[in-house]
Amino acid sequence: MRKQEIAVVTDSVSNIPKNLIEKYKINVLPVFLRYNDKFFRNGIDITNEEVYEKIKK
Repeated sequence: MRKQEIAVVTDSVSNIPKNLIEKYKINVLPVFLRYNDKFFRNGIDITNEEVYEKIKK
């Protein structure tokens, strides 16, 4: 019988600290954000802080 593997997956909006992502090997999928007809991948192309700043404008 083959051993089953379990993967933990979340999106980038979950804001899980990097140390926990690495410790538990969590897969983080980026959320796509659209701002002024440009698309950004949360956590890759834009930080959460930058998102908050754009929301304030």
